[in-house]
Amino acid sequence: MCKAFGVFDAAHEIALPAVVVVHAQDGTVRWTKVGDSIADRPALDELLEVVRGLGPPR
Repeated sequence: MCKAFGVFDAAHEIALPAVVVVHAQDGTVRWTKVGDSIADRPALDELLEVVRGLGPPR
C-alpha cells in the first residue's frame, strides 16, 4: 500500500509518515500529506481544518 500512495522510501526501505484522506463512498483520495521525517506529521488542528474544508466530493 505504501508504494500505491507514493510514500515508500526505497533508499531506506521504510514508509514515510503520511496521512491520506479518502472519501468513504467512492474511494477517491481527497487530500494527502507526506512527511519528510518520522516527526513530520500534520497537527490534529490542521487535519481537522483540511477535512472540514473539503466539502462534498466533486
